[in-house]
Amino acid sequence: MAALRSIRRRFLPFLPKSTTYKRWRTRIAHQLGYVRTHTPWGLVDRDELNFDSLLGALVEAYRCPGRPFRFMQIGAYDGVVSDHLHQIVRNGSCHGVFVEPQTTAFARLRENYRDVPGLTFMNVAIDHVSGQRDFYTTNNENSVLASFDKSNLLKHGIADVDIVSKSVSCMTVTEVLAAVHLESVDLLQIDAEGHDWAIIESIDLESLRPSILRFEIAHLSRADRENCIAHLSRFGYRFLVEKMDIVALQPLVVEKRFAA
Repeated sequence: MAALRSIRRRFLPFLPKSTTYKRWRTRIAHQLGYVRTHTPWGLVDRDELNFDSLLGALVEAYRCPGRPFRFMQIGAYDGVVSDHLHQIVRNGSCHGVFVEPQTTAFARLRENYRDVPGLTFMNVAIDHVSGQRDFYTTNNENSVLASFDKSNLLKHGIADVDIVSKSVSCMTVTEVLAAVHLESVDLLQIDAEGHDWAIIESIDLESLRPSILRFEIAHLSRADRENCIAHLSRFGYRFLVEKMDIVALQPLVVEKRFAA
């Protein structure tokens, strides 16, 4: 194919590029009501056969038969926006706690899960120690970029005049789990806008070792990323890298039965 492209560019330079043909093809398909996809026809319109995310597939792989899947979500926001955990929870058989410090987002979070049993909601922030701490958000306390670090909002184009500092109550991961009577979780999901490594470092992984630990790396410094990976690897975690996040996994033990 590379040789053909080279010949076309040399001897037929007036022809449109192959990328142009692809754009034309896509536009025509859209005008006819079709969408190009790499999904096999046998899976198109068969939602029951498809996982909607990598996290969904992992949850099913690590789910223990006979009990609800247990989770803790830190930085849950409203439970819907850019949230791969949402559909997993709504599908049922889950027991867990959502943590979100912004009051406006927290109200929507509770409303969005009002009909789902087995869930607890904590309007606090997670830190390495409990107490009060300044937390930066927008005037209406409704930003996916809210953080302990004001620069996280500024670098995403939020004007300084629209940023407010709120004193929020903080608890540790251990304290939240004790408050909601969860001794352990299968999944710990963290989206803390640059505070993810500080939270992970504060967890006693000798006693609390989630099978799946998913955290955002987009706002971590290079040093924090490397420190976090090195730290988790010492506890046996292995990693899947996504665009914005890393999924740390404990080895999945599969029981093998052999015929006599």
